[in-house]
Amino acid sequence: MSMTRWVRSAKLGLMAATLAAGTVFGASCGLSDIKDNLVAGSLNFVKAYTTEAWDLIIPNLNELFPAIP
Repeated sequence: MSMTRWVRSAKLGLMAATLAAGTVFGASCGLSDIKDNLVAGSLNFVKAYTTEAWDLIIPNLNELFPAIP
């Protein structure tokens, strides 16, 4: 019986902490800020992935030939 009570109080404490953290962080930024950060992160991922793929497909000519003095 005490284990059930402990689990229940742990769940309630975790829920209260989650709600408190959500309130604190939710007040500091709006939905438009979150959307902008998601879009920027997605675009950075796509840019890095395509740059890496492009570098694997087509070699860098500066690495193949020495610089002309």
